[in-house]
Amino acid sequence: MSYLRDGFSRYPWALRLLESWSDKSRNWSYFVIFARVLCILQTTIAANLSEALCAELSSSLSNLGNVGFDANWIAAVQIRINGCQVSLTNLHEAKALRATKDAMQTELARIDALLAEYAHSEELAHNVIGLP
Repeated sequence: MSYLRDGFSRYPWALRLLESWSDKSRNWSYFVIFARVLCILQTTIAANLSEALCAELSSSLSNLGNVGFDANWIAAVQIRINGCQVSLTNLHEAKALRATKDAMQTELARIDALLAEYAHSEELAHNVIGLP
């Protein structure tokens, strides 16, 4: 409930909107959706933001927007979510690039070892055969 208390203190328009509805069951369902969005925003680490959680947030924000929640707030939350998704994409790409780099470094180390091994042969190839 601290998420709601913090949310209503930070976004008083949300509480006023919910209190203005005469249909208490409708009020409660959007109260729960708002609480869930606040909870996700305040507890989810960006790196743990899954596709399913993004879909849930998107659906919840759409539902809240349809009933009159502040469009600027919804847009700001969506921008944060999109920023996290871009960051996650970049994170995954960076991991893949690191793996490729590590594989290339391993291959370069193998090649360096072979070149060192062949260096003696190369030296011998440029010498006179000589007498026994």
